Amino acid sequence: MNKELKVKKRNWKCPKCGKILDRDTNAAINILNRWFNGDGLIKYLN
Repeated sequence: MNKELKVKKRNWKCPKCGKILDRDTNAAINILNRWFNGDGLIKYLN
């Protein structure tokens, strides 16, 4: 999580590859990646 990133800034640039993504899209990708890597809803409910 980048605490220096302001809410009004809507894009995010990957520091590794330089790809620019919409922050909401990037957040959705991160959520899906956590889900598919075994950190899904069941883990959080237990």
